[in-house]
Amino acid sequence: MTAMLLALFVLAVALMVPQLPAVALGEAPASAPVRAVQSKRQEDVAADELVAWILESGGKANVEVRRNAAGVRGLYATRRIEAGQDIYSVPLSCILNAGDMQDFSLPTLALLREMHTPCSRFSAYVRAMPPPEHQLNGCNLPLSYVPLLQSSYWEDQVLTWRSLLTRLLGGELNDSAAVLLPEAVGRAADNMTLLELQYACSLASSRYITGEPRQRMLLVPLFDMANHRPGCPHAVRSFERPDPSFRLVAGERIRKGEEVCYSYGDMADDVALVHYGILAGGSHTHPPRLLMVDHHLFDPEAGSNLVPPVPFEPATEKERRRELKRLRARLADLRELDRRAAALPAPQPEPGYERALKLMLRLQVIRREALEAEIGRLGALGKAAKMGKGGAQEEL
Repeated sequence: MTAMLLALFVLAVALMVPQLPAVALGEAPASAPVRAVQSKRQEDVAADELVAWILESGGKANVEVRRNAAGVRGLYATRRIEAGQDIYSVPLSCILNAGDMQDFSLPTLALLREMHTPCSRFSAYVRAMPPPEHQLNGCNLPLSYVPLLQSSYWEDQVLTWRSLLTRLLGGELNDSAAVLLPEAVGRAADNMTLLELQYACSLASSRYITGEPRQRMLLVPLFDMANHRPGCPHAVRSFERPDPSFRLVAGERIRKGEEVCYSYGDMADDVALVHYGILAGGSHTHPPRLLMVDHHLFDPEAGSNLVPPVPFEPATEKERRRELKRLRARLADLRELDRRAAALPAPQPEPGYERALKLMLRLQVIRREALEAEIGRLGALGKAAKMGKGGAQEEL
């Protein structure tokens, strides 16, 4: 299996900890609790049935699935939960095991198998999945949106994923794939469309988790409904004896009715958008954080979508000037793209992906604001250094 075939799950592999998606397309919710709002959507009724299935299977749940005032679905505590107590536990019989980490397509095919299996034991889980119009990541990003990423790295990633899915659908990976499409879904493969495959890929790739001690890709119901909050202290405790279930333990007191969060990791906004269809921090960070592709530690050849969230701290004036020059050149390139775009018709939304377009355009704004802020910070460091030298000379 080539490195290209591993590209689809490199983020979770690098973290080796659970990484889950926000269930509704949009920006990650603010850290402050938001009052839950009752809803009667079909997928919300299915979510209630999902909780009931987990309880009937021997699990525990001190949460319910509801929507906040913005319409974003999430988990809300049904009672006060103290730090150290279980928020919920999911028994092994409710966890969909997609196998080891040898093939990018395994989580997608595992989920498709259950979608096309009559009377699947995971039918409650499948029914509770968000519909296609509320699900987005790099797997199902419309082609017309790809240039809006304004990054050759991300454009290559998204187009590579689409190519792999196209080849999987056409049987071109039959010599290397661990599981083939007909083996997963039977005769349903005859009528499978690329759109359906992309939707399943978007669901599975943003939901499966990996971690110690089991090197497996797992899809865990209920757990993948917790929305992202940077720094959320709740933690996974899984497969520990005498109760080998999948548990989420409170890292702080949770009030009854408060939304239960989970941290998907310390991500820049471009990583969050491509992998989870959210903006993880740009709208909640002042100044905005540099995108991964603009960070001084980013290496497109490293095979990982992670860079440490540390600012550039120059050891010498030469280093400061070099980094300042790099950032100014990057911002100038983006301004040139803006100038060219101004002469063209505005991007038009694809049906069902209207909100996704807003996120893409918002990411562009965040990127420019972050670059401007970092350029200003480095400029201020240079001025401060000059003033410090001047003061030292006066003392002499």
